[in-house]
Amino acid sequence: MSYIGNQVGNRFVASQAATRFSGNGSNKVFTLEHSVGSDEDILVSVDGVIQEPSISYVVSDGTTLTFQGSDAPSNGTNNIFVCYLFRTVATVNHPATSALSATSGTFSGAITGGGTFTPGGNIVIPDAGNIGSASDTDAISISSGGVVNFTQSPTGGPLVKLVDQAISTSDGTFVINNSFINSTYDSYLFLYEIHTLTSDEVQMQVKFYLTTTASGDAGSIISGNHHSYGNTQLGMNSSTSAYRSQNYNSSYGVIGTDEMGNSTGEGGAFHGVLQNVNTTDAPVAFNGQGSFSDEDANHKAFAFHVGMDPGTYSAYYCRGILFQFSGGQHTGKFKLYGFN
Repeated sequence: MSYIGNQVGNRFVASQAATRFSGNGSNKVFTLEHSVGSDEDILVSVDGVIQEPSISYVVSDGTTLTFQGSDAPSNGTNNIFVCYLFRTVATVNHPATSALSATSGTFSGAITGGGTFTPGGNIVIPDAGNIGSASDTDAISISSGGVVNFTQSPTGGPLVKLVDQAISTSDGTFVINNSFINSTYDSYLFLYEIHTLTSDEVQMQVKFYLTTTASGDAGSIISGNHHSYGNTQLGMNSSTSAYRSQNYNSSYGVIGTDEMGNSTGEGGAFHGVLQNVNTTDAPVAFNGQGSFSDEDANHKAFAFHVGMDPGTYSAYYCRGILFQFSGGQHTGKFKLYGFN
C-alpha cells in the first residue's frame, strides 16, 4: 500500500519485550536488542535487584547499556534482566524537498546551509563572539559591549577608521607610515587637532614618503625642492599677499596662511583628504580646510593644498606623510579614515 511520509518502522511485527544477559563479574557493557531513547525506557534488574536509571546504569547510542560504579554485574546465567518499556522503532526526517516552518528552535551543533539565510528579526551572537567565513572564522569580532573589530581591512565600503590616537611629539614630528597609507585604500581622510605648542610663531609643515614600489615599501622623503603648496585665508581677498601663501619649489609643504601662537587657547585644527596615493599618472595631493590662532590670538580660517612636482613624481606611490612645526613640540589628537 502506498503512503505519504517516512517509512513506518516494524509495522505488524511483534517485538521482543525483554532481553536476558549473563554476567561474568567483569563485563559492564552490553548491547540491547532494541534501540531506546533514554535510560528510563528500560527496566533493569541484576540478580533480582531493580537498578536505578542513570545511577546504576546508562544507555548511550540507543543500544549500549553500561553499568556504572566500580563493580560489574556478578557471574551468573541470565542473571541480568532488561524489560523494554518504550522502544525507538523509527526516526522521522523532514523531507529534503519541503520547506520547514517553526516559531523557534534551539540547535546544539553547527548549522550548515547552501542557500540564503533570511531572518525576520535580529541575529544575536554570544558576547565576544565572531562572524566570519569558512576560511576566516573571526573576520568580524563583537565585544560584550558591542564594539565591532575587523581582522582584515574592509574594502569597497564607507569610511573605515584606521587611527584614533593622541599626539605628543618628542622629536618634533608626527608620522603616519605605510602601516596605514598603502595599497588598501585609494584615499584617506585626516582629522588633525593641535592643542599645545612649545614654541611661538611656528608654521605647520608637511612632507610625503614616496616610492616607485606598489607594495611592501615604506618609501622615503624626497630631498630637494620638490614639494608645492598653496594656502588662502577664507573670507579675505586672496589677491592680497597677506592672506595667501604659496610655493611651487619647496623642500616641504605648508598648511595655513599664518604662523601659530603657543599661548593658552592658541591651538588649531584642520581636515584634509589625501588622494592619488596609488595613482601613477598624477602626483599625490593633500587638500583641505582648517583654522589656526596666530601669535596675536587672531582666529584665522584657511583652505590649503600640498602636492609634489608633477613633472617628476607623478609615477610615485605615496606611503606615508610627516607633520611637523617649524620649531618645538606639539600635542593634539589625530584620526585617520580610509576609503575607496
